[in-house]
Amino acid sequence: GGYPVLSNDVLEEVSWACIEDQETKQCGEATLGKNVKDVVYVHDDPGKPKYLLVASECLGESQCERYEVPRGVVIYEMQPHSPNLPRSQAPYLYKLVEKQALLTYGATDLEYFDLRFDITAPERFVAVAQAFDGASYHVSVNIYAQQTADFTVNQYELFQQLPTQQAVAVNYAEY
Repeated sequence: GGYPVLSNDVLEEVSWACIEDQETKQCGEATLGKNVKDVVYVHDDPGKPKYLLVASECLGESQCERYEVPRGVVIYEMQPHSPNLPRSQAPYLYKLVEKQALLTYGATDLEYFDLRFDITAPERFVAVAQAFDGASYHVSVNIYAQQTADFTVNQYELFQQLPTQQAVAVNYAEY
């Protein structure tokens, strides 16, 4: 899927970004949460928005207590934090603005891809490997699609479910 996560599977703080509170619009220190299993950085083309996708396996402070995670995958747009300030005065390089959250069950891996050469296909896809729902290892890999690459028009919707048993990784390859 994405970039390797820290060896202890916890990615709590990101020093180069802040997360915008959706209600107050204040930008506080980025805490992505515990039990993060994968992080994917999406940067399609120059001039287009960059995104950070974060997958959490479960809920719980020191160990997994629930595998049904309402915000199992969170999609953030990476916006320049203080574009008009010199770097020495800007506390963060990016402001992470939440665009969407997806319900998952034991998410273990993410894969972002597009089908550029198929003009009939949705513009973007995210595949989510899910390994355990708290009771069973028979959990699907869910593929979400976004018809247009614009969150003001539409969000990711479930496109396809692939039955699996304890999926730990997903990978897209062009042939």
